[in-house]
Amino acid sequence: MKSTPQFQWVFALDRPTADALADSASRHMPADTHSQHVSDCYYEPADEAKRAKSKFARRQQFRVRRVDRRWDVSLENVSWDGDLRSLRQTTVPSNELVCLDASNIDPAWRGKWFHKKQLKHDLVPSLETRFDRTSWKHQTLDGEIRLTIDRELHAGRIQTSSNRQTACVPSILVRMNFAVSLPATFKALIYEFALLPEQPTVLFDLAKAALAPTSMDAAQAGATFAEPKSRKITSSLFGLRREVTTCQVG
Repeated sequence: MKSTPQFQWVFALDRPTADALADSASRHMPADTHSQHVSDCYYEPADEAKRAKSKFARRQQFRVRRVDRRWDVSLENVSWDGDLRSLRQTTVPSNELVCLDASNIDPAWRGKWFHKKQLKHDLVPSLETRFDRTSWKHQTLDGEIRLTIDRELHAGRIQTSSNRQTACVPSILVRMNFAVSLPATFKALIYEFALLPEQPTVLFDLAKAALAPTSMDAAQAGATFAEPKSRKITSSLFGLRREVTTCQVG
């Protein structure tokens, strides 16, 4: 399923500012709020040298998302054209994620489009994020507007099960989604807190920055050991243990 493209502005805030904004938003937006726990597994090119040089993640991202403890998960492709965000999404049972390990595409599987992209770009699970989300939604004449606040951000590099890197992301992310022009409600919040938009991929960037020190420590600790020619990358996301073989020499 492809959703209607929407504009999205993203802001990275400290806790006091985010708390004040949430309080102000509760007065500007409808009273009913929704709370969710979101877990994402991001896919990147298997070749780390290509991954570092590529602008792939700046234009689009591929991820598997679980909300709360639901059995079903979403295969998602998020893409950007400036501030305009598009989402392609397919829901599948979590036990069908094993289809992503196959070397051939199953034409009958609902997630075949995601598997096709994975094979085309040589994508492997690389990064996991978790956060608590509070959202407000409101229907206007121009369409639905949505405000979300993501707290308690945690990130983890998907490597081997015995060498797992995790880090806490201190920032709190605020997202404003709207269909046409910036709503007056959002304008009021932006002016009140002097907000400046970030890159739409700011969560991905902050997660990588938080994990950088642990990556350096791990590299130093393993400097005396020879690197194997291939390794297993294991993702424990969604309670499943899935293994993907990658080759470090491409």
